Parts: sequence; structure tokens; C-alpha cells
Amino acid sequence: RVYKLFGSGGSAENRDFTLVEAHNALKQWSAGLPPLSKVVKLYDADKHPRTAGFLDALSRLEAKDAHAFLFEELPVAFGLDAGNAIKEGTVTAIEAELEQEKTTIESALSDVEQRLFEAVRALFGVQGSTYSDILDAITAWYNGLDSQQRDVHARYHDNDSKPLVLHLKHATDWRETFLTTIPNSPDYALHAVRDWGQDKVEEYCERLQSGKARIEANRIKVEAPKLQPTGAFDWPEGGALSFEDEIEIAVTTELAGAKIFVAEGNNDPTNASSQREQIGDKPLKVRENKQLRIAAQDPEGNWSPIQTVNLINANKPFEPSISGNVLGEKTATFKFPVNKDSLKVTCRELFKKSLELGVVAPEELQECVEAALQEARKN
Repeated sequence: RVYKLFGSGGSAENRDFTLVEAHNALKQWSAGLPPLSKVVKLYDADKHPRTAGFLDALSRLEAKDAHAFLFEELPVAFGLDAGNAIKEGTVTAIEAELEQEKTTIESALSDVEQRLFEAVRALFGVQGSTYSDILDAITAWYNGLDSQQRDVHARYHDNDSKPLVLHLKHATDWRETFLTTIPNSPDYALHAVRDWGQDKVEEYCERLQSGKARIEANRIKVEAPKLQPTGAFDWPEGGALSFEDEIEIAVTTELAGAKIFVAEGNNDPTNASSQREQIGDKPLKVRENKQLRIAAQDPEGNWSPIQTVNLINANKPFEPSISGNVLGEKTATFKFPVNKDSLKVTCRELFKKSLELGVVAPEELQECVEAALQEARKN
């Protein structure tokens, strides 16, 4: 009877099965259960008074031989004394309870899924009761977020909020997203729901609620400053701002009383401890290749998202780079000019370096240049 209840394949055969076959059938069934199904606290003791005892017996299934388990452990799990003779009526009663416990334990995962389903419905205010209703509500919620809220790299994130922004953007399968992907993410570190070794529904739901609330609380309060370069430049959307030789960038905000700060590289313009400067009315002048990070702060102390721009001086390769050795000998390295503008850059920088290094005096430099021009014209 145990084999016919827990076995597979041959369970429909009209024959008697051995104790070993019955024992192995139970072991295979138990091994195939998700770990969550064996969490005793999932089962209400009033509704399922035998479940805890049956699960306790299953924990010793591998350690007991077929006879010891079927005639000692199993009867005790259902309120009988071990070693007593088991009568036909008792067997029938145990069989009925075994079938009930099998159904109860096998439905544990779906019961937990239903609890999470209802919790997510409430979290996103879903009126309907289908998976597609939840996905539609999640899509509407995500589409209502602003750029800062959607940014997975935004500084406001914690371990509860980041996975929601990351995984709800393209959620197409409710069960996969909330039962596996999010709880099993490195940030939540709860493992997939089926693999839980304890009832984590309350903890998980609290973290989902906390993450969602954190995202919603971080809507942009201050718009990012506007950057307007002047002169010749190329600034493709999402790319670097390329210019020739020098560029001026006007940085403005429409917010009255706002302050604008700029920092270079990895420095944070919103952090008073970082290397940063407050921008006044004058535009920024840039000649070097660099990364600028710019943010505005309103009078209440709220910050805009950080505006990051990578600047590339297209003429930089034409500027001579001076290096020296231990003997004091200097070498200039540069890309050979390709037009009059790049030639102008090369000459200008070479002349400046010559003056800075004391190679010539200003008057001597002028004489050298004029003499060189005369020679060049003769040729």
C-alpha cells in the first residue's frame, strides 16, 4: 500500500510489493520534494496534527532500514506505539492519513506561492486576480518612474530596492520573477522560494515593500543642470563631447537659489569632502581631456542627478608631449599635423614648451620663427 501511494511506474501493477520497494518509493518521493515542503512551521498544527510527526520521521528515512522505518517510525508518526502488532484496520487508517499527508506536503509550495501572490497584489494595488493583472500593474508602476528611480546605479539604492528596478523592467513571468529571480539575487540572498529551509514569506514581503517604498521616495526633486557648449564640437547622444583645442560650456539651472557644483573624475560634486568647485555665472573653459561631474542643489539641500560628461580634445594628439631621461635629454612626441588647425596647435604648444623650459627667450623665439618661415618660403 505504501508503494502504491508513493511509487511510480509499477504502482499500478496488481501485485504485492516488498518492504524494500515500499521504503525506496518513500525515499524517492521524499528526495523529490522541494526543501520548503519540509518546513514544519508551514503547517498549522490544528489543521494538520500529524504533519510534524510525519516530517520528523522522514528526516530519519535514510538512516533506517525498510523494516525499522515502516513498522516503527511510521506508526509512531501517526500516534501508534512502535513494535505493536499492526492490524488491518490500523493499516487502513494509516493509509488514509498517509495519503492526506502526502497531499498536504506536496501542496506546501503552491500554498506559499499563493501567499506571495496575494502579498504582491496588495503591494502593487492590483484589483484583478490573475498573473497578467499583476504584470500589467508592475509595468504601469515601472513606466511611472522617473530616470533617477529607474537608474540601477543610482546612489539611493540598497539591497532591497536595486533588484526591483533591475528585474521588474522586463518582467514577463510572475512566478519566475518573484519566486526565483528576486529572492535568489545576490542582494536579497534568500534563495529561490522552493529552496527555503524556513518560512521567509514575512521577511521577503517586508523587503519587497521596503525596496518599493525606497524607489518611490527617490523621485527627482531637482532637475539636472543644463549644459550648453559653444564653438565647434560634436556631442552625440550618450557619447563624449569632442572639441578642437578649447571649448566653453555654459552650465545653468532654472531653479531659483540653486547652487551648481562641478567635480572631475571620480570626485562627487554632491559631497563637500570631495574636490569640487561651485560654478558661477561664467562658462567652464576646457582644454584637456577630462570627465566632469556636475550637480545642482536647491535651497532645501536636495540634489539633482549627477550630470556626467566626458570631454575629448580632438587636437590633443597634436600637442607635443615632453619627456626626459636621466641625462637631462628631452624628447617631444606628437601626432604630425594634418591641417592648418592642427599645425597651429603643434606650433603653439611647442613654442610654449620652449619658453617654459628656457630653451629660448621670447625675442629669440620670434627671431627663430621668422627665420624659419623665410627658409620655408625659399624652399
